Amino acid sequence: SSTVTKGRATGIVFATGMHTEIGSIAAALRKKDSKFRSPKQSKDGTVKPHRYIEATVLTVTDAVGHFLGVNVGTPLQKKLARLALLLFFIAIICAIIVLGANNFRNRQEVIIYAVATGLSMIPASLVVVLTITMAAGTKRMVERNVIR
Repeated sequence: SSTVTKGRATGIVFATGMHTEIGSIAAALRKKDSKFRSPKQSKDGTVKPHRYIEATVLTVTDAVGHFLGVNVGTPLQKKLARLALLLFFIAIICAIIVLGANNFRNRQEVIIYAVATGLSMIPASLVVVLTITMAAGTKRMVERNVIR
């Protein structure tokens, strides 16, 4: 990868495809992030009991993050996954507020209204906005001759 936009140069190709730096980044993005964390050892080589708990908690956190998509993919995918989780929790809070305002009565129309209020948090045009943003970014990359 290079940032040269004008002029002449001579280059020597020593790697192509997945053997380049860009290829190693692509391989890192593609690999599975489900790893098992081993407990940290002290200087004398022993492992204290709380380190096993720490390793287990970190392993579970990695697995949950992988399942939710917040620690895998490109930075844009990670941010979108975090945004989706934030909207989900806001929707749950709105539904609880609606149910609380009705004294948590289990009437059908109250439940339907609570679910509708929660779902209204998800913007209907989110996919359109993302598509336009990606298209604008791609257009700028074409203008700078990054892609053809």
